[in-house]
Amino acid sequence: MDGVLMDTRRAVEEAYRAAGVPIPEGMYGIPYREWMPAIVGSVEESDRIVETKNLLLPEMLDRYGSVLPPTRVARELLDSGAVAVVLTAASPAATHIVLERTGLEEIPVVLRCTPQRKLEMVRWWSVSSYIDDLDHLKEDVESMGVKFIHYVGQTEEVLWRQL
Repeated sequence: MDGVLMDTRRAVEEAYRAAGVPIPEGMYGIPYREWMPAIVGSVEESDRIVETKNLLLPEMLDRYGSVLPPTRVARELLDSGAVAVVLTAASPAATHIVLERTGLEEIPVVLRCTPQRKLEMVRWWSVSSYIDDLDHLKEDVESMGVKFIHYVGQTEEVLWRQL
């Protein structure tokens, strides 16, 4: 979702920083419960910080976020009756904010996805294509017979050709 539907990276980083805990190097996109408790001392404190981050996120998205071409592709797919699913490591609140900003509130979502969970969902949903801004799952996704599209800023037209 982040980096595919909306460029949220700077907004998320700034919201975490303003909430008091900058995201450590290499942890962006990893569920916060996997890295933050070691920094702040507990899951409960991590949850509190994430609540604060999520309160700050809409303002940060207004400042730093932008809707990306895959959002328009997803909208057209949904409008044509196709199934599209969001698999994300983001929290429920952050996911809701992004889907609201992109106009994709009705899209099915699987939250707090680890890479393994994403692969399980790709298999379960029997999707024909998978779009991600990270390519670490490419080999596994393609081994299931699913077309992997690495989103690196392609235009909407290029994405349609890739699909």
